[in-house]
Amino acid sequence: MKKLLSLFLVIAVVFSVSTSTILINADEDSENATNQGLSGEQTSVSEQLEQLAEEYTDRFIIKYNGDIEEAVGYACDESNKVKQQELETIKGSNEEEFLKISENDEEIVVSKSVRDLISKENTGDISTFSDEPVYEIDQEKSVIKLSKKVDPEIFTEKIYEKASGRIEYIQPDYKLELSDIDEGSKDKAEEDKNIDSNDSDKTLLEDERNKEDIQKENKETEDISVDLEVIENQAETSETESPVPETTETSEPENVESETENIESETEENEEIDTESYDDLQNDIQSGWRVTKGTGVKIAVIDSKVDITHQDLSSHVVNGFNIVNNTELTYEENQIGQYYHGTHVTGIISSTVPEAEIIPIAAFENGQAYTSDLIKAIEYAKEQGATIVNCSWGSADNNQALREAMENSGLLFVCAAGNSRTNVDETPIYPASFDIENVISVTSLNEDMGFSYYSNYGNNVDIAMYGRNVRSTLPGGEYGEQSGTSMSAAYVTAGAAMAESNGVQNIKETLLNTAVKLSNLKDKVNSQRKLSYSNLGNNIISDEIIEISPKDDFDVNGYQRTPEENWELFSSLKT
Repeated sequence: MKKLLSLFLVIAVVFSVSTSTILINADEDSENATNQGLSGEQTSVSEQLEQLAEEYTDRFIIKYNGDIEEAVGYACDESNKVKQQELETIKGSNEEEFLKISENDEEIVVSKSVRDLISKENTGDISTFSDEPVYEIDQEKSVIKLSKKVDPEIFTEKIYEKASGRIEYIQPDYKLELSDIDEGSKDKAEEDKNIDSNDSDKTLLEDERNKEDIQKENKETEDISVDLEVIENQAETSETESPVPETTETSEPENVESETENIESETEENEEIDTESYDDLQNDIQSGWRVTKGTGVKIAVIDSKVDITHQDLSSHVVNGFNIVNNTELTYEENQIGQYYHGTHVTGIISSTVPEAEIIPIAAFENGQAYTSDLIKAIEYAKEQGATIVNCSWGSADNNQALREAMENSGLLFVCAAGNSRTNVDETPIYPASFDIENVISVTSLNEDMGFSYYSNYGNNVDIAMYGRNVRSTLPGGEYGEQSGTSMSAAYVTAGAAMAESNGVQNIKETLLNTAVKLSNLKDKVNSQRKLSYSNLGNNIISDEIIEISPKDDFDVNGYQRTPEENWELFSSLKT
């Protein structure tokens, strides 16, 4: 009995000490956090300036009637005065660091946009902001371009103040981004940019990242696995970039069917592909082919540049155009990174509806495009006779000018819902979240029809389709995998082309009505829809919900789980 009592006391003491230690550590963490807040630990000057540079812009889209020259000049002048005051305040917090930044001191590495914000010819002379502002009004695009970045709220307030009644609306010329999760194409584009210029808009951290990315190149993505080490790593790391897809050479296909065979033969070498699911996709596509392969349909792909010389694309693309440079679209081998996303998306569409004509329109550079260029791209698509537009891109900005251009175009837009693992009902992504009749919002599924870990979701998402580890064309005649709602949108664009080619009048309604319904898409997609080429071709409508049990999708290369998901995963393991 004494031994039992002694054992009990020992356990109690150990538990008490452990609990005390935990509480002490928790108290220390809380105290440290409180002290940081109370001490008012200052954000560094460079961080304050980086934030300011991100918030400021030098391009605006404006819809107006009458003369606005005087109003623009007034708004520039008043905005620059406000900016000067903000910079003086930041400079006052640490004048030495501020001057080092403005003089491009190597001890403090900052972006070029920050140096442009605070210096004129790197002199650090803030008084130059009182100079007469320089601006240009591009009447063709209805864009105001300023010589210096300004606070958009102040600028719009001042221009309304001076030109009351002459302006219907004014907004920043928002930048939108491509909607894939693979960093390979973006890193390649950044690498090209760095090679072609001496632009110092690069931090030491970016240098290290680029070195790591080059080392990762041509490695296959690791299989999804669940173990304790992954959980520990995920707790420490917010996000790890996906490697560039492996590429392999292939010969030029002799006919349409051989294109699918080429990609399928490439797939056999990659163990990550779920062969059964891949076959299901191909069977579904071929079921649609029994009705049509997209004959007579013109599809515009507004994206990055496309390798129009690729052996699987050259006979499918027509009238390619580069909106940014206002020139005919060409393929430049020394800029290969600018072609990854657009080439991959175009390859998905061309292999799914091989008899459709695809109009590649390059509006993106380094993964971003201005709204004004996208509006110009929409106009070009319409001029060339396109009826369907693939939009594998978006942003969180409620973009009035873009919405207006899309709504009035008469075209059907298939839009990627985005890859932020966000409920778009609460945090909309545009243009996918525009509540207009000619927009279809698309999210991503895995090979086993599980919902992709990165996908945005919500009742405002119209339909889902495969988007994970999709194998398609890459620049330079290559093939490889990419993932994202970009890829899903491309498949749905092909479905829209099948419907149009088959004489369907209301394409969006038909796509949604003939979709199959999956049990696992509840609260993820409106009516739990997944595109079905077979149902679409045969006009089969069914309300039956298909019960499926896909594997849980925790991707070790990206998404960091919530504490609840970590615990759910941890508690399911044998420990």
